[in-house]
Amino acid sequence: MKAKLNIMNLIKIMAEREITQKKLSDLSGVSRQTICLSFARKSCALVTAGKLAEGLGVDVSEVIMEED
Repeated sequence: MKAKLNIMNLIKIMAEREITQKKLSDLSGVSRQTICLSFARKSCALVTAGKLAEGLGVDVSEVIMEED
């Protein structure tokens, strides 16, 4: 299942915590390549979104957009 990423919020959270995509990769266990691709596509697998949120220490609802 795909999740639409809230890129603006992701970038904001990363900036506040001074986390680079490389550091997010280390924290989340998601490859840097997958993170770059997810940011470019503005979507990823729901599991990946969960791992990114966990790596940032936030709820998954903060990194995905709500469905209409």
